[in-house]
This record gives sequence, structure tokens and C-alpha cells, in this order.
Amino acid sequence: MKLLLLLFLIICSVTDIKYKKISLWLSAFFVIIGLLFRTFSDYTFYDTLVSVAPGIFLILLGVLCPSHIGLGDGIMILACGCTLSLFDTLFIIFTSCVLSIVYFFSYRLIKKAKCASVAFAPFLLTGYILLLITGRFL
Repeated sequence: MKLLLLLFLIICSVTDIKYKKISLWLSAFFVIIGLLFRTFSDYTFYDTLVSVAPGIFLILLGVLCPSHIGLGDGIMILACGCTLSLFDTLFIIFTSCVLSIVYFFSYRLIKKAKCASVAFAPFLLTGYILLLITGRFL
């Protein structure tokens, strides 16, 4: 499942950078695969519900505030929550947010211009790679 999530985030990163969109079909497919994985492993329903909560929250936030966060970002985090624990999902979100803030301010310092929008998928990918490197799986 680790490699499948990595492949999913790589594809999402490429499409987010190139087209500023996340494939909802690919994301839905991966969410279903992740939920099936959780169903046939030793995760409880409560574990699954708690792990997908950040993704559900961000999807709702994306619906309520579409100019601030994209719906695709919430769906990608939901997909991460379907395969990872809550703490690992939160680690990826926190790392991604910190990296995107550093990028945003570095861009403003170097280019002396505002950044219209930032593709968030590459930062999620980087957060997941850092999770793989540090071995922070619970």
C-alpha cells in the first residue's frame, strides 16, 4: 500500500503542477482501494473513521471556502487517511503546510511578486516521502 500511495501522490503532483487539477476519478479509485485495504486488514471502523476525518474536514472546508483550499487537496488527504493512521496523516499535513509556507515566502522574497496559487500536491508528496524516510508509521 505504501508504494501505491506514493504512485498516487506522484501522479497527483504532476497533474497539479501541469494542469492545476487533481483527477477526481483517480482519487475516488484510490479512496475505494484504501477503504478495501482497511476493511480486509486489522483496522477497526473507529480507526478508519478517525484517520479519514482530516480529509473530510478539508473537503468540507474546500466546499465552504473554494478560493482558499481546493477540493482536490482535501480528497488527496482523504486518500492518505484511507491508508495511513491519523498521526501519519497529520504528520503529512503538517509537513506539507510548513513546506508550502516556506516556498510561498521564499517565492515572494526572490521574485518580489505575489504567488497567485500554489500546487499543494507536491508538498503532500514531499511530506509522505519524509514519512517514509523517517519510518514514522504507527
